[in-house]
Amino acid sequence: MRNIQKFTSKTETFHHLKICLAIEKHLISKGFQPRREWYLVLDHEDRIVGLPRYEITQAERLRCEKYKCPDIIWWNNGLWVLEVDGVIHHIKSNKTKQRNTIYKNNNCKFIVLETFELLEGKTKVSNRSLESILKELDEKIA
Repeated sequence: MRNIQKFTSKTETFHHLKICLAIEKHLISKGFQPRREWYLVLDHEDRIVGLPRYEITQAERLRCEKYKCPDIIWWNNGLWVLEVDGVIHHIKSNKTKQRNTIYKNNNCKFIVLETFELLEGKTKVSNRSLESILKELDEKIA
């Protein structure tokens, strides 16, 4: 167990990537075609425009076009968006709430999976097992 302040590190980044790759593999085994880190371009009202894309051009970045880059997306009777949230999303909860609102307002089938558990009165955190994360994913898809 670690304090929240010390939990966001290279180790946490590696843990996040490991979970995303495992989820991607799990979704493929279920017959889906997931896309990791694809871009969703947004208009001025935070509505998704066009199809998701693998990359954003430098010109689009310079024009400061708005976009989101969810952890994983796939199509199954509509767009599914999955975010794998580490403890940093608990710390930066306002930005996370804004992100969640954008996806919900776009009628995406939106799933959030947290990679951590809060312990001891929300002062300590612990990593969740991959098995429990995949089980939660299956429950949310069903």
